[in-house]
Amino acid sequence: MAADVAGGRFRIGSLRHLDNDGVRASITARLGFGNWSTDVFLLMALARPDVFPVGDLAVIKGMHELDGGCYESADAVIARASYWRPCRSVATRLIWQLYLANRNRLEQITG
Repeated sequence: MAADVAGGRFRIGSLRHLDNDGVRASITARLGFGNWSTDVFLLMALARPDVFPVGDLAVIKGMHELDGGCYESADAVIARASYWRPCRSVATRLIWQLYLANRNRLEQITG
């Protein structure tokens, strides 16, 4: 991707004008970049309101810590996240914070 940016073949700034599917197609066309990379870019760089990184391990573990559910399949993760539409980006950020907060507490207890 760096070579494409440097060579003018990929303009990161132009992604903000695309819908989520267009951004996904543009990013995943580059070697080494997949759906997780796209989801995090949409969520963090473009601040899109309804993005949910299905394959994010911290989100999956955080969801389990939140409600004790079993999220072993992508379908289960997607079904649970559907309740948070159209604000799944906010839910993702909150779950990340829960996950991180729980890790800090664990370190304080054991450390």
